[in-house]
Amino acid sequence: MDNELGTRIRALRKERGLSQEALAQALEVSRQAVTKWEDGSSLPSTANLFALSGFFGVPLAELTGTPDGNAPASISEKTCDKRTKTLRIGAWVLLAVSIPVLLICAVQYFTAGPPIPEDVSIVGGVDMATDIYVMGRFPSHLFLAALSLFVVGLGVLIGLKIKRWKGKTHDGQD
Repeated sequence: MDNELGTRIRALRKERGLSQEALAQALEVSRQAVTKWEDGSSLPSTANLFALSGFFGVPLAELTGTPDGNAPASISEKTCDKRTKTLRIGAWVLLAVSIPVLLICAVQYFTAGPPIPEDVSIVGGVDMATDIYVMGRFPSHLFLAALSLFVVGLGVLIGLKIKRWKGKTHDGQD
């Protein structure tokens, strides 16, 4: 676990001349919990971190060893960058799949014959026994699925662009 945090808690406790029992009573936790924190075998909860910070009168960043909060920010930036990259790749895959399908549907739609009346029964393909040719129908379900994928992919890419644009705007103002 985090032995540096435990070392800081122990040092702050000893600076003030407190026993583990006294600190535990002040924070309303068990003495064993304080021992585990100081040994690094467990970490205090967020509520207990705030309580420790207030009790010792030190900023939370100093208690946790991140004076400027740089370490968590860099970790979250890496996570955010990885997530953004994954979203961008996923959006491009959606577009790469949907655009050819939309083009195929468009070709089929525009090269098809006149629309088929509702009251006419149609069997697909060429029936070899009767030599009846039947026109194919436009694959509307395929078109709608491809259109949905296209819209989602485009929406994700636009959302990422807007997020990056807003991020640059805010960084420039600070």
